[in-house]
Amino acid sequence: MNRRLPALLTALALAGSLGTFSARAASSPSLAWEEGDGRGEIFLALEDLDGSGVYAAQLELTLDGSWPEADFIPANRDLYSVCQAADGGDSTRLTVCLTSRNSPLGSQERLFLGTLDLGGRGSGEDVLPASADLTLLGRGLNRIEDLSGRTDLRERSGVTGWGEDAPDEEEDGERYRINIPRTEGGTVRAGASRAEEGERITLTVSADGGWELGSLEVFDRKDRSVELRERSEGTYTFRMPASDVEVEAGFVRTEESPPPAPDVPGNLPFADVRESDWYRSAVAYVYEQGLMNGITADRFGPDEPTTRGMIVTIFHRLEGSPEAPAPAFPDVRADFYYAQPIAWAEANGIVTGYEDGTFGPEDNITREQLAAILYRFARYKGWDTGAGVSLDRFPDAARISPYAVQPIAWAVGEGLISGMANGTMSPGGTATRAEAATILMRLEALARRME
Repeated sequence: MNRRLPALLTALALAGSLGTFSARAASSPSLAWEEGDGRGEIFLALEDLDGSGVYAAQLELTLDGSWPEADFIPANRDLYSVCQAADGGDSTRLTVCLTSRNSPLGSQERLFLGTLDLGGRGSGEDVLPASADLTLLGRGLNRIEDLSGRTDLRERSGVTGWGEDAPDEEEDGERYRINIPRTEGGTVRAGASRAEEGERITLTVSADGGWELGSLEVFDRKDRSVELRERSEGTYTFRMPASDVEVEAGFVRTEESPPPAPDVPGNLPFADVRESDWYRSAVAYVYEQGLMNGITADRFGPDEPTTRGMIVTIFHRLEGSPEAPAPAFPDVRADFYYAQPIAWAEANGIVTGYEDGTFGPEDNITREQLAAILYRFARYKGWDTGAGVSLDRFPDAARISPYAVQPIAWAVGEGLISGMANGTMSPGGTATRAEAATILMRLEALARRME
């Protein structure tokens, strides 16, 4: 049987929300590591988080030597990760991204991240650097400045006690590997990467959209079946035998599709979105569709700005997150959440960069830039974009950049964009989250008319 460890995630599932986040910490977090069982495993943890809510983390470090097989196993079933190893021969640039779909990675002072697997060889003392680049993201998936940056990497003991189902530092028994090969249609995650004989292991099954679990089995080294019990929907447990095990899952396609979201949910969790607000139905729509979340658990931030990278990510998700080549812009990092969306949008003529060749993914998007993206997206979809209206009624029409005149005329004519309260178009003004939500809702209505 194939006994390779899985790579659990397609690029940061971070992209489904927009927003900004600020945090204040008494001290910067640090990374702690501890040797595993001496066979190329290193446990990693974050310390000194100061109770901050962290929804995603990106760790970048340079390992000494060649480690193309390096992999990362998340600490528990609620975490998703992707690990990229750029082997340079004498050193390996490792990027690990972690996210939790519905809740923070952690809000405590210490957070066990998971296990760095070096393929059965190497040790932390020999390969780990003294420091690493750490990026932490809040609920809105924006960088938490006070908690991000260069951080120390230090050795300590007792780290493993912070992880769910992680090994107890006082246990001396032999620990056996839990192998979960990658499977089409869904993922299976174990609460630990290794365990002693008799330990109870929890498996959590997540099916992709349009798929469901068909079979799930666990086999020991001699291909004997290990008893598996269903504890709840999507959660199973088994007792670890005295050998490595392999978890085999089979997912099958289903014709079922998720029910359509209601136009306006009865209750939104956002205290800053009132029943009387003009953007309430739009916020309800994007929230129910999973296109935008709040900047905190109870705040949507309707007047906050949106960025170019965030907007493009939403359009990419609307199209089912298709694959794309590496981005061509020098300021778009290939390992960041908006890299694939920007590459896809550029390849399909939906976005262009600035005159200096950069894209500016973190720049706030202007109203005329958003109109241009809408216009090019409509052309990409094959919709009729020939019509347009006169913009003479806007006193600042002359301030619209030449590239955006036709897109704005079309967007106004289709009802996607309207003027400001004072009657201006404000083409260079920042598009707020409330405006972005409203445009996305109107775009869905336009799509029904066009198709």
